Order: sequence, then C-alpha cells, then structure tokens
Amino acid sequence: YVAMKMIRLENQAAHLPATALREVAILKELVHPNIVALTNVIMEEAALYMVFEYCAMDVKQYIDHTSPALNRDVICELVYQ
Repeated sequence: YVAMKMIRLENQAAHLPATALREVAILKELVHPNIVALTNVIMEEAALYMVFEYCAMDVKQYIDHTSPALNRDVICELVYQ
C-alpha cells in the first residue's frame, strides 16, 4: 500500500509552485522513523503526485489507541525530529 498526495497545477503553462518544489526537496532528504517517507514523485500535465509509504494511523490515532497513556520515553521519541 501507498498514500498519495495530489497537487493540482492551476496554470499548466506556469512552472511548478515554489512551495511544492520545496516540499518535495525537503521530504526527499528527510530520513527519520517518525516522518513518513516520500518514495516517488510523478509529474503530469495538470498535477503533481507525491507517493508516500502507507501508515495505518496518524500520530493522533496512535495516541488515542494507546492505553492508558504514553510514557515519557515514547513521547520524547515521537516529538524528536
């Protein structure tokens, strides 16, 4: 499984938005167990697709499903990036 993020390119004649380019550049360099990995980037005429590793739940869901509460070591691990 993978997760995909689509960025619509409003003006097809224009270049890729600087924010999207910056996001891709940063995510490609980041390697950390607490950050979802960007595995591929697909450029089409009207959209840019970013392909990420699939995560079964996000941090909020993880916290909500952990009982009774997270210990200090786990909290430190989650917020350290």
